[in-house]
Amino acid sequence: MKFKTALLVILFITSFVGAQTTEHQALVISGDTPDSAKAKIEQAIENGDSLAGLWGLQEAMKEGVRDKYDEFWNDNFLMWEILYNKDWADSVIQVFYGYGNDYETQNPNYQAIKYGFPNITDYGAYRDSILSLLSDIAHGNVNKGIDEMTGLDDIFFFWVHSHGSGNRFAAIDGMIYADELADSTFQIYAKKRIFWMQQCRSGSFIDELHSSRNVILTACKADEMAWGADNYDYDHINDTIIPAIENEYDSLSQEYYHHGEFDFHVMNAVRGKKVWPYDDPPVITADSNYNRGTSMLETFNYLWHNDSYYHWWGLETPLKDGNINYLKNTYLEWDDLLPPAVPEGFIYRYKRNTDTEWGINLIWNDNDEVDLSGYNIYRNGSYLNKTNWDTTYIDYDIDNYRGDTV
Repeated sequence: MKFKTALLVILFITSFVGAQTTEHQALVISGDTPDSAKAKIEQAIENGDSLAGLWGLQEAMKEGVRDKYDEFWNDNFLMWEILYNKDWADSVIQVFYGYGNDYETQNPNYQAIKYGFPNITDYGAYRDSILSLLSDIAHGNVNKGIDEMTGLDDIFFFWVHSHGSGNRFAAIDGMIYADELADSTFQIYAKKRIFWMQQCRSGSFIDELHSSRNVILTACKADEMAWGADNYDYDHINDTIIPAIENEYDSLSQEYYHHGEFDFHVMNAVRGKKVWPYDDPPVITADSNYNRGTSMLETFNYLWHNDSYYHWWGLETPLKDGNINYLKNTYLEWDDLLPPAVPEGFIYRYKRNTDTEWGINLIWNDNDEVDLSGYNIYRNGSYLNKTNWDTTYIDYDIDNYRGDTV
């Protein structure tokens, strides 16, 4: 994350913030519905088509067909929710789902009303609708209120959970091919373009999408299936798997809610916590450098470390592609390019170190910007230190400035 400063008093404390972006656009695409996916899986099994790139087919052949494949909605909603909670406006998160209406789930944690919206779905997941909106983002569309992306500070984000076969993924009414997606998105002049792809054989998109501006994370290689969350974590120390709650059971609706293995881990990484329990989920520490944000590289490292279908079952291999500096410095947090607010709530306490050494413990309130990385600390204009999470700093050397204004 890049640093920005705001002048304060006493010991100069400056807050610094993260990746600079002004106008993001995001496409969140779920290329099927829970009921439609079930019907396709049943048909493939009946036809003996074991190699079809249908999401959930391999699992169904091993364990039986589920009542519904609700991860098509659950992960779609969670992706929207993550962006929205990172200060992306709903108006720039374009949600494509099924035939154009939110899924009627019984779980209030996957309902738009949770955030005061009647719905989050903007479009049906139709092939032409997806390609048309990509063109609108690239060139602008006054009628839709979409500005052309300039590339100066813009970030474009593309997430898809669907069926996949070779170098294509399924829309609700047809296929979108890797070369089509590349042609459409390369016209989007964004500073960075981020792709998260959960579908089977998603690695087949990397060659077409490879670019110095693109960061790509896929669930699996070009010749592999992608899998649903399996309720296991991988234990690296003991080289085994241990039971974990990935597909949560909601006692209120008395149903299980499912997720993709890839989606579950990448979303946890950037969210900083798991999905369940809903009221107090466990904290996730994917932010390895503790700068308050999880970069795409940190996200992939967390995914790679925890994907049991890779380490234990050997069935899917997550992939990443992109400029290493972009991977290290690309985040999903929204940044309006404005300086951070001046921290408030300053108090100080005298702090005793030894019988003869005293200092000042400066304490302040934490800022609430989503793109804040932390605080730079100065004395008399000279840099002393930085802190990412702490909102307190002890200066013992200040005793040397007794009688001076610092």
